[in-house]
Amino acid sequence: VGAKLDDLYAAIGYGKVSMRQVLARLVPAEKLEAPPAPEKPTPAAPTPADEEGLRTLVFEVLVKQLGHRPSEAAQLITGALTRRPGIGTPEELFDEIYRGAPRS
Repeated sequence: VGAKLDDLYAAIGYGKVSMRQVLARLVPAEKLEAPPAPEKPTPAAPTPADEEGLRTLVFEVLVKQLGHRPSEAAQLITGALTRRPGIGTPEELFDEIYRGAPRS
């Protein structure tokens, strides 16, 4: 996981500390903490409400922090979630967006 995040940071031009600061501003601290271990396994795919929150969070970072146009950010998110529907965290979604995006 660490190597994937390093690739992501390099791809978007942010360091680890900067990316953590961006996420810290967008996500309340209690959501960043690891949840207690569940007694039963949870499904891998996010529920529609979770996916919508994930879309919103990543959309805001793409547009406000990274300078993408809103239409471009929406296309990047939709494409990444189509390629990997089981994405459940912002980090996984950013990884898929920048890894799966066609290079110009």
